[in-house]
Amino acid sequence: MKYKEIIMKLKTNKTREYLWEKINTPKKLIQIEEFPKNSKIKKISENNYGCYFKERFTFLTFMPKSGVTMSFVKNMDFSMAWFEIKGNKNCTIIHGTSVRMDRNKGKWYKENKKKVETHFIRELREWAK
Repeated sequence: MKYKEIIMKLKTNKTREYLWEKINTPKKLIQIEEFPKNSKIKKISENNYGCYFKERFTFLTFMPKSGVTMSFVKNMDFSMAWFEIKGNKNCTIIHGTSVRMDRNKGKWYKENKKKVETHFIRELREWAK
């Protein structure tokens, strides 16, 4: 399988601790990620959670003070996304996803890249408030 990444970065004047505090629980992440409010969250282990909504399952892995990965089950075009914090002061925050390119000759990527970038930058700005 071939994948391409869509990655957006935002330089902030915030500390790692401040930014981590904004996404360090599934509820906080779901709010930034704009998942449905009625999403069900189940703790799987220490830093791993399952998030269920609209017949969709997302596996969330929290890496303390570093970021979060999201694995989307049954999504054929993109299967993983992440949030990441770089630096300790005046941090750069990153939001990215891997998009499958060998399915439909990358049609989803070509048609949705700009929309995804806009979505990611909106989420990064919300996170950095």
